[in-house]
Amino acid sequence: MKTRILSAVVALPLLLFIVISGGIWLHVGVGLLGLIGMYEFNRAIAGEVKGAHIIAYLFGLFYVVFMDKLVYTQTLFSVFTSLFVLALLIYSVLCYRKTSYVECCASFFGFFYACFLLSHVYLVREFDHGKLLIRRHHSQLVDPRRLAGVYFCLWL
Repeated sequence: MKTRILSAVVALPLLLFIVISGGIWLHVGVGLLGLIGMYEFNRAIAGEVKGAHIIAYLFGLFYVVFMDKLVYTQTLFSVFTSLFVLALLIYSVLCYRKTSYVECCASFFGFFYACFLLSHVYLVREFDHGKLLIRRHHSQLVDPRRLAGVYFCLWL
């Protein structure tokens, strides 16, 4: 319990700095959190890193580097998703004795759950008026009445 509270006290100001500053800091932060989220998701589902997970990590890394170009160009994102599914299907056929379809499906879902959805924090922040959207929600976060409730819940 103390470890969680200590990590929250350290990580919350760092997270606020990264989200408010935007730019390359937010891009790198969202990318790292997305890849860590994929790792934790796959570890929770399978218990260890397997071959299909490595394919998902490689596609996740490629997506993180080129996320703004892939999402804003619909045909590129469709090609990226198709190649990702094709790579997982080829792996499941070639290594059918070592893997199952559940592993490939979990890798695919883990990518979209962790990497793709988290990348929208960066994409919204980089809109023309995205800074205003982030600041409005940030000011609601820092409201002292809400923080008192959060600290009370952490204390329990």
